[in-house]
Amino acid sequence: MSEIKNKVKSTIIGCMTCGRTMDSLDDGYELTSSGGVDVFKDNAQVYSNFHESDEVLTVADINKMVKLEPDSDWRIRIMSAFWDRSYQWQKDKWVLYEEGQGYA
Repeated sequence: MSEIKNKVKSTIIGCMTCGRTMDSLDDGYELTSSGGVDVFKDNAQVYSNFHESDEVLTVADINKMVKLEPDSDWRIRIMSAFWDRSYQWQKDKWVLYEEGQGYA
């Protein structure tokens, strides 16, 4: 694995309805967003879902790929209008390491 990123505490509310932040990703979370989702393995894009796509993966789907190659550097980037977040797979969980203001 390449560089281990430092964990950051989410300060942006991920869902205006439930009011929760997203410091980690649950297995059932669908990887879809108005801005798109990218999944990288060792800096190579292995999945992309921008705007509307027939294929929507969950975090559990990505976890299956991670288990096949656990020594690789796995990352998920989720972008929306008002926030974006980047996660890295570290010791059996997704860790938030970067957070931004989104594309709007």
